[in-house]
Amino acid sequence: MRHFDPSQPLIFIHVPKTAGNSVRETVFSWFEGRSYRHYYDAAKQTMPPRRDLTQLGAQHGPPLIMGHFNKRRGFGIQDYYPQVSQFLTILRDPLEMHVSRFHYTRRVRKTGAIHDDIGDSDLDAHINTGHLNMLE
Repeated sequence: MRHFDPSQPLIFIHVPKTAGNSVRETVFSWFEGRSYRHYYDAAKQTMPPRRDLTQLGAQHGPPLIMGHFNKRRGFGIQDYYPQVSQFLTILRDPLEMHVSRFHYTRRVRKTGAIHDDIGDSDLDAHINTGHLNMLE
Protein backbone atom coordinates (compact mmCIF):
# COMPACT_ATOMS: atom_id res chain seq x y z
CA MET A 1 0.00 0.00 0.00
CA ARG A 2 1.24 3.47 -0.88
CA HIS A 3 1.54 5.99 1.96
CA PHE A 4 -0.18 9.36 1.66
CA ASP A 5 2.17 12.19 0.64
CA PRO A 6 0.68 15.50 1.85
CA SER A 7 2.92 17.42 -0.57
CA GLN A 8 1.15 15.89 -3.61
CA PRO A 9 -2.37 16.36 -5.03
CA LEU A 10 -5.02 13.84 -4.01
CA ILE A 11 -7.99 12.62 -6.01
CA PHE A 12 -11.05 11.34 -4.15
CA ILE A 13 -12.87 9.03 -6.54
CA HIS A 14 -16.51 9.30 -5.58
CA VAL A 15 -18.10 6.09 -6.79
CA PRO A 16 -21.80 6.88 -7.39
CA LYS A 17 -24.09 5.90 -4.51
CA THR A 18 -21.14 5.42 -2.18
CA ALA A 19 -21.21 7.99 0.64
CA GLY A 20 -20.24 11.03 -1.46
CA ASN A 21 -22.60 13.50 0.15
CA SER A 22 -21.97 12.11 3.61
CA VAL A 23 -18.20 12.26 3.30
CA ARG A 24 -17.71 15.43 1.21
CA GLU A 25 -18.12 17.86 4.11
CA THR A 26 -15.55 16.05 6.24
CA VAL A 27 -13.01 15.57 3.46
CA PHE A 28 -13.37 19.18 2.30
CA SER A 29 -12.73 20.37 5.86
CA TRP A 30 -9.42 18.46 5.84
CA PHE A 31 -8.41 20.30 2.65
CA GLU A 32 -10.01 23.63 3.48
CA GLY A 33 -9.43 26.22 0.77
CA ARG A 34 -7.99 23.66 -1.64
CA SER A 35 -10.88 21.28 -2.36
CA TYR A 36 -12.48 21.17 -5.79
CA ARG A 37 -15.46 19.28 -7.20
CA HIS A 38 -15.28 17.19 -10.36
CA TYR A 39 -18.83 16.41 -11.49
CA TYR A 40 -20.53 16.34 -14.87
CA ASP A 41 -23.48 18.75 -14.90
CA ALA A 42 -26.28 16.72 -16.49
CA ALA A 43 -28.79 19.59 -16.46
CA LYS A 44 -26.41 21.86 -18.43
CA GLN A 45 -24.65 18.96 -20.17
CA THR A 46 -21.25 20.41 -19.29
CA MET A 47 -18.05 18.61 -18.45
CA PRO A 48 -16.28 19.21 -15.14
CA PRO A 49 -13.76 22.07 -15.25
CA ARG A 50 -10.12 21.06 -15.68
CA ARG A 51 -8.02 22.49 -12.84
CA ASP A 52 -4.39 23.54 -13.15
CA LEU A 53 -2.98 21.54 -10.24
CA THR A 54 0.42 23.23 -10.43
CA GLN A 55 -1.11 26.67 -10.04
CA LEU A 56 -3.51 25.53 -7.31
CA GLY A 57 -0.69 23.83 -5.40
CA ALA A 58 1.47 26.95 -5.54
CA GLN A 59 -1.35 29.07 -4.09
CA HIS A 60 -2.68 26.97 -1.23
CA GLY A 61 -0.80 23.69 -1.06
CA PRO A 62 -1.62 20.45 -2.89
CA PRO A 63 -5.29 20.28 -3.87
CA LEU A 64 -7.95 17.65 -3.42
CA ILE A 65 -10.13 16.91 -6.44
CA MET A 66 -13.31 15.01 -5.54
CA GLY A 67 -15.93 13.70 -7.87
CA HIS A 68 -17.20 11.18 -10.36
CA PHE A 69 -14.56 10.23 -12.89
CA ASN A 70 -15.81 8.35 -15.94
CA LYS A 71 -13.43 7.45 -18.75
CA ARG A 72 -16.24 6.24 -21.02
CA ARG A 73 -17.84 9.67 -20.89
CA GLY A 74 -14.59 11.61 -21.36
CA PHE A 75 -13.96 12.86 -17.85
CA GLY A 76 -11.79 10.11 -16.43
CA ILE A 77 -8.69 10.64 -14.32
CA GLN A 78 -6.34 10.04 -17.25
CA ASP A 79 -8.35 12.55 -19.31
CA TYR A 80 -7.99 15.28 -16.70
CA TYR A 81 -5.17 14.53 -14.25
CA PRO A 82 -2.77 11.88 -15.59
CA GLN A 83 0.06 13.23 -13.42
CA VAL A 84 -1.70 12.50 -10.11
CA SER A 85 -0.54 9.34 -8.37
CA GLN A 86 -2.53 9.15 -5.14
CA PHE A 87 -6.17 8.36 -4.80
CA LEU A 88 -8.82 7.77 -2.16
CA THR A 89 -12.19 6.10 -2.51
CA ILE A 90 -14.89 4.43 -0.48
CA LEU A 91 -16.41 1.18 -1.69
CA ARG A 92 -19.84 -0.15 -0.89
CA ASP A 93 -21.50 -3.53 -1.20
CA PRO A 94 -22.72 -3.77 -4.84
CA LEU A 95 -26.21 -4.93 -3.83
CA GLU A 96 -26.61 -1.94 -1.51
CA MET A 97 -25.44 0.34 -4.34
CA HIS A 98 -27.99 -1.16 -6.73
CA VAL A 99 -30.84 -0.68 -4.25
CA SER A 100 -29.73 2.87 -3.45
CA ARG A 101 -29.38 3.78 -7.13
CA PHE A 102 -32.86 2.38 -7.89
CA HIS A 103 -34.54 4.49 -5.20
CA TYR A 104 -32.48 7.59 -6.02
CA THR A 105 -33.31 7.36 -9.74
CA ARG A 106 -37.00 6.89 -9.00
CA ARG A 107 -36.93 9.95 -6.74
CA VAL A 108 -35.10 12.41 -9.03
CA ARG A 109 -35.65 11.22 -12.60
CA LYS A 110 -38.28 13.85 -13.37
CA THR A 111 -35.79 16.65 -12.72
CA GLY A 112 -33.67 15.64 -15.73
CA ALA A 113 -30.54 15.69 -13.57
CA ILE A 114 -29.83 12.03 -14.26
CA HIS A 115 -30.27 9.51 -17.05
CA ASP A 116 -33.24 7.27 -16.26
CA ASP A 117 -32.33 3.75 -17.34
CA ILE A 118 -34.72 2.16 -14.86
CA GLY A 119 -38.00 3.08 -16.55
CA ASP A 120 -40.94 1.17 -15.14
CA SER A 121 -38.92 -1.79 -13.87
CA ASP A 122 -39.34 -2.87 -10.30
CA LEU A 123 -36.50 -3.33 -7.84
CA ASP A 124 -36.08 -7.06 -8.58
CA ALA A 125 -35.78 -6.43 -12.32
CA HIS A 126 -33.30 -3.59 -11.75
CA ILE A 127 -31.11 -5.78 -9.55
CA ASN A 128 -31.18 -8.63 -12.06
CA THR A 129 -30.66 -6.60 -15.24
CA GLY A 130 -29.50 -3.09 -14.33
CA HIS A 131 -25.91 -2.05 -14.79
CA LEU A 132 -23.70 -0.73 -12.03
CA ASN A 133 -21.20 1.89 -13.14
CA MET A 134 -18.69 1.30 -10.35
CA LEU A 135 -15.87 0.44 -12.75
CA GLU A 136 -16.44 3.23 -15.28
